[in-house]
Amino acid sequence: MARLIRIVNPNELRPAHIVMLGLFFLALAGNCLLTSAGKPVVLHDGANEWDPDSLLLSVVEILDLQYAQPTPNGTAIKSLVAGTASGVGIFLAMIGLWLRSRDQDAPDDVDTVIEVDQSASAAESPHAEHPFDAPKKHLDPILGSQVLMLLYVLWAFASILWSHAPAFSSGAAIILGINVLWAFALAYGLNRRAAAIAGYMLVGVLVVTGVLAILYHQQRNPNLRASYPLGNPLILSACLMPGVLLAIACVLRGVAAVRAKQVSRGIGFWVIFGLGATAMLYAFYLTNSRGPGMALGVGLVSILAFAGGRDAKLVAAVVGAIGIAVVGMYFVNLRDTSSATGRTDSMRVRFYTWNYAMDMVGERPLTGQGAGTYALLADGIATADVLTARTSLNRRISHAHSEWLEVAGTLGGIGLVLVLGSLMLAVLGGAKAIPDISDPVQKWVLIGLCSALVALVCEECFGVGLRITGLPFVFFTVVGLVWGLARPVPDSVPLFLSRHRWVRRLGALGIAVLAMGAAEWSRRDFSAARSLFDIKTALSDSDWDEADRLSSNAFEYRLRPQRKLIALFQKIRSKLYSAEQLQRQYLRRLSIQSSGPPGNALLEKRTEDDRALSEEMIEQAFADLALLRSVCSSEMGVGTLEYGLRQLRAVYATVDERAEDASNEHIMATKAIAAQLERQPFEPELAARWVRASMGSVEVTAGLEAMARPLRMNSLSPSYLEVLSVLAQTEAYQSAGAAMIESALSNPESVDSQKRMNRWSPEVLRLGAVVAYAKNQHAESVKYLQEAVRIYEDAPRIPLLARASCYAELADALFFASPQDPQLAIKAAESSLTLAPRSQLGRRLTSQLTDRILAYHLAADHESFVKEKLLERSPNLEPEQLNRNIARRYVEMAYSVFGTALERIPYKLNGWSQRAIELDPNSAPTWFLAADISLHVRDEKQTVERINRAIEHGGDPQDIYSIVLRAQIAMPTSQVIAGMRSHIEREIGISNEAATPVVPPSAAEPTEPNPAP
Repeated sequence: MARLIRIVNPNELRPAHIVMLGLFFLALAGNCLLTSAGKPVVLHDGANEWDPDSLLLSVVEILDLQYAQPTPNGTAIKSLVAGTASGVGIFLAMIGLWLRSRDQDAPDDVDTVIEVDQSASAAESPHAEHPFDAPKKHLDPILGSQVLMLLYVLWAFASILWSHAPAFSSGAAIILGINVLWAFALAYGLNRRAAAIAGYMLVGVLVVTGVLAILYHQQRNPNLRASYPLGNPLILSACLMPGVLLAIACVLRGVAAVRAKQVSRGIGFWVIFGLGATAMLYAFYLTNSRGPGMALGVGLVSILAFAGGRDAKLVAAVVGAIGIAVVGMYFVNLRDTSSATGRTDSMRVRFYTWNYAMDMVGERPLTGQGAGTYALLADGIATADVLTARTSLNRRISHAHSEWLEVAGTLGGIGLVLVLGSLMLAVLGGAKAIPDISDPVQKWVLIGLCSALVALVCEECFGVGLRITGLPFVFFTVVGLVWGLARPVPDSVPLFLSRHRWVRRLGALGIAVLAMGAAEWSRRDFSAARSLFDIKTALSDSDWDEADRLSSNAFEYRLRPQRKLIALFQKIRSKLYSAEQLQRQYLRRLSIQSSGPPGNALLEKRTEDDRALSEEMIEQAFADLALLRSVCSSEMGVGTLEYGLRQLRAVYATVDERAEDASNEHIMATKAIAAQLERQPFEPELAARWVRASMGSVEVTAGLEAMARPLRMNSLSPSYLEVLSVLAQTEAYQSAGAAMIESALSNPESVDSQKRMNRWSPEVLRLGAVVAYAKNQHAESVKYLQEAVRIYEDAPRIPLLARASCYAELADALFFASPQDPQLAIKAAESSLTLAPRSQLGRRLTSQLTDRILAYHLAADHESFVKEKLLERSPNLEPEQLNRNIARRYVEMAYSVFGTALERIPYKLNGWSQRAIELDPNSAPTWFLAADISLHVRDEKQTVERINRAIEHGGDPQDIYSIVLRAQIAMPTSQVIAGMRSHIEREIGISNEAATPVVPPSAAEPTEPNPAP
């Protein structure tokens, strides 16, 4: 039989490749650029208002699909794009192989196929001289990489069997499978030429992503690190790395072209890819991400290693080792330092999260705990460290901040060996293929991709990208392109499929099932994210059935374990809210039923139905709470849910006159809050709630310490003033509580500052200042806060927010104590502004204090300075608007110190009042202030005149009535004021007999409450 020699060009660009490239571009662009957030209703932290005519706003709204598909986190659509693209991509790759196999004529076994690249000469072809020589038997690194990656995915699915939370582990395994499917789609759907074009497309999409990130950062959110459109600075920087390295490799390709005397082509590469690399590097810089920065350096050294000879590889290895050692020492030193941005906390948290992963490895070193279980188990381990770590562990630990340690903890040593082995073989296979590629474009693209893969592996030592939407698609895109460039699908594969049609058909069926599964699971995940967003609307519309359906759908179909856990929390919250609203409706109807005529059967039935449905939802929520505790080892967020549910039960027990059951429910609710407080000891609202609930049942010193701890990381909240005002009235506080505060103050010279910090002394003193403020003992507040500031200044490693907040509180206390000498308050406020960290809480403190410091300057007669600052904020402010603004500030400032200022510096208060009237004579509040001042000195004529002026300028009738009542208390013999009161009562519909004057604590008290310091 004659021998048939088939000569084919493996780099021919076929229609299937073109279609695949189209899908590649659309998928990558959609994954990087599209978002699914809801229309913002409030200005986010650190953000600027949009210019209505901004072109960028229009672009952002288009990329956000005009807010038509909102999800809570705003990036769920990226997972939908990734899953759909993976399914369609593997299906297209299968069709391409199918068509190529059908084109073969099924030659005999003795026939030979020679693959010749038309871009290379015959001498350069590895098969040109001896086309019939038998190939040497050796392990193909790329094939080995693909096999190990498949085994890694199968191992992730197998881990469901021993996971304590199979539903969560299955979601993590499905996400991994979808992304690996995309890598295989690229490897088997593209040849080398198409893969090189895809590399250029990857650079183009990432350039657009970087430019968009730069513009959004400059126009919308210059106070934060760049993160849009991927939602996280770390992920954005990691995704930009492959683009940067590919662009630099292409610039080097231009250098090589110039050296080969292809000047025009070289200059083109320099300009196009040089500009792209510059844009991406600037966006990378704006992310201010340290781990990706180190990884980018490793990637740049890798380019040198892959492109050069043996000497270049040796130099690259030495430089890389030195760089890693220096960066490692830098990161270790960050562990014991503080920064204005709080970035050192993010480094410290890694030392804890890495240890938690190692703890999980120690329990199951080979198999791990199961895919995705780190988010469920690690936070419970963190409870033991939370007091010592303080700021580092104030949030839920949902990932290890190291992909490879998390793999070791969840999939064990076997999973870690499989995935790292696969990636190492991919890099090795790419490195071996580089010298054999004759086409310079393909060669340099492969160099850039191999360097990008090395950089991403290095970045994942510190990052979480493979667990979060965004980076997985880019990561596995790089993996798939390396596979495709280093080892394109040989023509022997379609030949094999043409000979074994049953394999072809069975494989096609399996691939079709995988494709449909990837697309369907991604659709369900996105639908679940949409349901999670729509729950709020259903609850606001009192559609309890719809809210229950949405919350169940969200929990059942969310794939990522962290999101699934959030969905379970939301499911319980929605039931709690529904049960609470139904209980209120039940109590309201019960009240109507008891006060109305008996025998209303319809009302009785609706009342019973409300209670039955409410109690059913409570029981369902408790069942979900039990499920939550069975899968999640942490009490973070769990205690407040149980507290709310048990409070509802206690109400029903009270209605049924089951006093013992009601008491037990209250006790259990308090214990639930206490359990959560162990995990979140620095959460101020939680501490205030626990002290309020346990008041009288625990020692007051324990309550004060619980409320003191959060002040190490937070500013004072209004709830603290409320709780401490009640606590200060108790007998226990008068004995033990006051003694605890005085103990924190006494003998400061004989006690080491660090020991006092360990006893929470400065925070206890800050609590004492709040109590003193509530009692109008402002000098005592100053004394406590000055000592707290001294302790903070002497102790190391203090969160900047604690010091800044203490200075802000001291500024208020100094102003309240000495409003006639505001310079001291100004100095303390400026110290606070200097120390305030550039974090969300720091910006909030700065915003509040910036407003209050203007009041201090007004008190110091610096009105021109205040005008200048207001005009800096709003340059287009009209003179009349500016005057009204300053008048309002005079009024607010006067009322804030009204009680003490009238006794000590009445001339100052009267001056502020008169200046406010001069600036804005048509404002009712300015005349209310003037009336309050004249009322204090019992000037009947001026009081009546100023009240009438307030009435003329639209004063609120209730406010007018209130000040008239106080005026009658101060001047009970005044017939004019008595007549004014009678007239107002007739106008607002209050009979004289029904009117009950509310006597304030002092006749000189203001009509507006004093703001808390």
